[in-house]
This record gives sequence, structure tokens and C-alpha cells, in this order.
Amino acid sequence: MSKILVVRRPQRQAVMLPLGGTKGKPNIIIPLYKLDRSELDELIRGVLEKLNLSKQEIEQIVEQAEIDYEHRIKTKEASVELHKRIREQDEFSKLKYGGLPPPKKRR
Repeated sequence: MSKILVVRRPQRQAVMLPLGGTKGKPNIIIPLYKLDRSELDELIRGVLEKLNLSKQEIEQIVEQAEIDYEHRIKTKEASVELHKRIREQDEFSKLKYGGLPPPKKRR
């Protein structure tokens, strides 16, 4: 049985459960105001059981939510690292050429 891991980041306000995104099976968003990990896990599983989903379907949804969250976190970290490297490259170029922009490459 997988457990939902919630990393408390200041901008994280809710967790989304992907159920299909249709009118018949809408995605569920659960706010994270004052929930700890075990309460969140119980709440999510309770909501999914009310939708008459099997245990296997509930596990698949929880695992997919975890995978999606990890992917978003890794994407954000990679974006931050990329922007950091770009800023470092700009600073290096300014130092290398005495504060002037690098010369244009001649072909």
C-alpha cells in the first residue's frame, strides 16, 4: 500500500487527484490547510471510496498522484537550476569581456 507524501512548501495549497477530468469523473482537489500526512491519506481514500472505486483503482489513483507530484517538483527544480546557470553564464561573460557584451561571432 502506497502512502501519500506531502512536502509542505509555502506555495502548495492543495492536492489534486486525477480521476479523468470529465463531467462524469471530475478531478478532485483537496485543500491542505491543517492536515498532516495520515489525515490527508485517510481523507483521500475516504473520498475515493465514496465514489464506489475498487481498492485497486484507489491504489492506482494514489500512485499516479504521487508520480505527478514528483514530476512537477523535479521539473520546477530543473527550471530553477537552468535559470541559475544562465545567470552565472551572463555574469561570467560580463567579467570576461570587461562589462561589455561578448563580441559577435564572425563566420
